[in-house]
Amino acid sequence: CIGYYILGNRCTKEARTVDTDPLSPTRCLWLGHYGLYVPKQRTDHSVCQEAFVELCNQVTEAGPRYVAALCGSLLVVLGLVHFLCCLVANYAHIKDGIKLRDYEDAIKEELELSKLNH
Repeated sequence: CIGYYILGNRCTKEARTVDTDPLSPTRCLWLGHYGLYVPKQRTDHSVCQEAFVELCNQVTEAGPRYVAALCGSLLVVLGLVHFLCCLVANYAHIKDGIKLRDYEDAIKEELELSKLNH
C-alpha cells in the first residue's frame, strides 16, 4: 500500500507538471530511487514516457484492489486474534478443570479418612 501511495502521488505530480508546463523534461521514474533491485546488466534503470503513462494508468486502476487486499488482510489478522483468544480461553478452562478435579479428589480422600476414623 505504501508503494501504491508513492506511485500515485508521483503520477499525480507529473500529471500536474505536464498540465502547467508542456515543455517540462521527460517524465521518468528511476527504479533505483525506490529501493527496487535492478540487475547491473540492464542499462536502463528507468520507466520513461509512454511506459510511465501506462504505469500511472495501471496504478490508478489498481487502487480499489489494494484497498480490498488491505481490508482482507486486516480481517485475516482479526480472525487470527480471535482464534488466539479462543485458545487462551480453552487453556484456562482446562487448567481450572484440572484444579477442580484435584480439589474434589482431596475432599473425597478427607471424607474417606474421616469415615475410617469413626
